Amino acid sequence: METNIQHLEKELSQFCGSQQIFTLPLCRTRYTEGIQYLAQTANAFWLLTDASVMGKSLRDKSRFITIDFKRYTPSEVETHGYDAAITYTDGNGTVLAKQQYHFTDFPLEQIRLLFCGQYPPIALRILKWSRGCPNNPLEHPLFHFS
Repeated sequence: METNIQHLEKELSQFCGSQQIFTLPLCRTRYTEGIQYLAQTANAFWLLTDASVMGKSLRDKSRFITIDFKRYTPSEVETHGYDAAITYTDGNGTVLAKQQYHFTDFPLEQIRLLFCGQYPPIALRILKWSRGCPNNPLEHPLFHFS
C-alpha cells in the first residue's frame, strides 16, 4: 500500500497547469489533468463531486476556495468520531464549510485542492498532496491561473 501511495505522490508531482481541461457532467465543473489522474488512480470521483458541489455552493462567499482533505489518525478518529474531513476556506484561514466522513478509502493522508471562479471558467486544481500543505497556497509552485 505504501508503495502505491508513494507512486501516486510521485505522479501527482508531475502535474503543473494543464494542456487539457475535463468537465464533470453533473456540475459542469472544469478541472485539470492532475485532478483527472487523481480521480481515476485513487478512485476518488466522489472527492471531485463533493468538492465541485460545495465549491459552487460557496462561490458567493469567495471566488477562491481551498479544499483541504485530511484523514484523521486513529487517536483523532476517537476524538472526532469520523475517519476524515474536508475543510473549505477562502485561502486566508476563514473556514467557509466543513464536511465530515465516517469512512474513507482515499489513499493520501491529506491533499489541498483549489476551486476558483465566480462564473465560468470554474476550475478545480491540485495545490498540494500528502504532508506539508502550505498555509498560503499562493506561495506554492503548483499554483497557476491559466
